[in-house]
Amino acid sequence: MRATEVTRGLLAAAVAVGVVASALVLGGGAVPSTTAEPGPASSGTVTSGTVAPGTVAELGRAVPRADLQRTADVQRLLGVWASAVRTDDTTALATVLDPAADVGFGAAETARAANLAGVPLSDWGYEITADPAAVVPPDVVQRLGADEVWAPPVVLRYAVAGADATSTRKPVGLVVARRGDTWRLVGDADLAGYGRTTWRGPWDFGPVLVRSSAQGVVLGHPGQEADLDRLAAELATAVPAVTSLWGPDWSQKVLVVLAGTQPELEALVGSAFSGVGVAAVTTADAVDRAARTATGVRVVVNPATLDQLTAATLRIVLRHELTHVAARPVTADQAPLWMLEGFADYSGYRGSGTSTDRGAPAVAALVGANGPPDSLPTDADFAPSDETSRAELAYQLAWTFTSFLADTRGEDALLAAYRAVAAQPSPTPAQLDAELTTSLGATQAQLVTEWGRWLVARVDGG
Repeated sequence: MRATEVTRGLLAAAVAVGVVASALVLGGGAVPSTTAEPGPASSGTVTSGTVAPGTVAELGRAVPRADLQRTADVQRLLGVWASAVRTDDTTALATVLDPAADVGFGAAETARAANLAGVPLSDWGYEITADPAAVVPPDVVQRLGADEVWAPPVVLRYAVAGADATSTRKPVGLVVARRGDTWRLVGDADLAGYGRTTWRGPWDFGPVLVRSSAQGVVLGHPGQEADLDRLAAELATAVPAVTSLWGPDWSQKVLVVLAGTQPELEALVGSAFSGVGVAAVTTADAVDRAARTATGVRVVVNPATLDQLTAATLRIVLRHELTHVAARPVTADQAPLWMLEGFADYSGYRGSGTSTDRGAPAVAALVGANGPPDSLPTDADFAPSDETSRAELAYQLAWTFTSFLADTRGEDALLAAYRAVAAQPSPTPAQLDAELTTSLGATQAQLVTEWGRWLVARVDGG
């Protein structure tokens, strides 16, 4: 999902940013390719064929039997680990730790298990994937002095009941060690320089409090009770509001996470989009546009700016975010941000009665001083930067353009235009004109001219 919202007067530092594929941040034009959800770990299926002694043919390649045994043994270890964490079984946790485990790893696992106790999980497990294993740093191998040390490709697979229809997967930088026939956990610290990181969730930053409803789940921490209640109450009206515009073809449930600290916010959304001006960040781990599904969809709220949002501005921000959630499965990476952000803002402001002058003061000032704009903002104009006014203007231009489309063509036509334009990755001008003409009856240049006249009337006429 490519969503970015910058500070502007009415929204008091509201920001929405999209994230895909675990650690890759979308927005500002730097967008990775959409990826389908990874499949489950290899089951170790053996096929027939002629191979060298001591190996078997797995998935068309020769694999030593010892490697298959190691994978099976460690996967069983991961099963015990997952069960112990999910059930807060400290006794079982102690049995899976290597005697030379990383300092603090055991305490962190015990804390995670306790912090998770109240979270309504429908799935929690660790699985070995088909990706290549990481190289264990030599100093780690030497320190452990084990018979074998391995950094298997592992993901955390989890789902929150009431919010996730299917499980999502997050990377784990795991190291395990074998002593004799027994494998145990060494640690899950990031393997800097070896391409392996570990994702941290809310439960890694303290006890988790839960607010559940028919519209989804809100997670936070002790001391945030009032804010969690506020978010849950707003979620109850935001989901139906977005559905009334987008339609029912989305999950109509969402997981909202209220971060407790700046480090937690950065862990959940990335440091590039966790600044002081950020109010909310929408993330998705994997998107399958063919199946129209997205996993790991989260709306992460910044506690540093939540207090600055009035009831009205929080309503706009949350509905903007949920619009990105609803539209993400049909939205291509590198689709034009003027449509993605403009549509989300249209949804956020919808029904608020906000005038152009009040909701887009920078646009009103531009029109008053220089006349109407002659083009739509580029993707680069939306990028978060020190030049806040540039991004503010980009968002306001996009909002007024989609508002113009809804006002002159109707919401059904706007929705059709979104679905057509948002499906185009980096469309050419000719492709855009074709889609806009089909859905709105005019080329982009013709629409921009009409929009300019519409803006002048709104600014001059109030």
